[in-house]
Amino acid sequence: VKKQIEFAVKEAHQYLIVAEKLISEQHQLPLFSVLSRGCVEKGLDVTAGGAYCNVGPTIQSLGFADCVNSLAAIKKVVFEDKTATMDAVCSALAANFTGHETLRARLKQAPKYGNDDDYVDNIAADIWQYFAEVVRSLKNYRGCYADPAIQMVQANVGFGTMTGALPNGRLAGEPVADTMSAEHQTDVNGPTAAARTYGKLNYPSYTNGTLLNMWISRSELIN
Repeated sequence: VKKQIEFAVKEAHQYLIVAEKLISEQHQLPLFSVLSRGCVEKGLDVTAGGAYCNVGPTIQSLGFADCVNSLAAIKKVVFEDKTATMDAVCSALAANFTGHETLRARLKQAPKYGNDDDYVDNIAADIWQYFAEVVRSLKNYRGCYADPAIQMVQANVGFGTMTGALPNGRLAGEPVADTMSAEHQTDVNGPTAAARTYGKLNYPSYTNGTLLNMWISRSELIN
């Protein structure tokens, strides 16, 4: 999984390099450059790295909870309970769980991110940190390091339409998890437990920021 994450990040980084180069050659910002410290002194436009401090572009994580819950489900069902094989899980995903409803139910019953459960939260903290470290190891066209972030507002819906079924029980085409938030309707132990889960993550490693959405029902507030 980590090798796949690294591959995807580095591929995205190559596209960023091309985009930055094109912007610097064809979309200069003269007024912004004049007002930015360092550009006049260096004789470089801000898009070419003339500023005293260059930030971004970012490489963002998306569907974080789906990734974490999928790993926890495979760990539980395949490697610990041994109630299914990896081949069976792959076949179920290829069929969008049609004819594999029992296996899907088992996968959905595995521990879920957002409930103050170290079984899955430790996986979350590990993947969270690994993604950030891979991103921050890469230099951008302007000379600064890439910025990891997790704040893709509403993009979870569009990207979900392009994503197949996942081992957490999510069906193909459904939205993936929003920002760094728990998967929809899986943080069942209340907002305090969810907050404890989120508190186990290393936020300073995401140098371009993070975004969390927590939806609290009126009944929880009244009670």
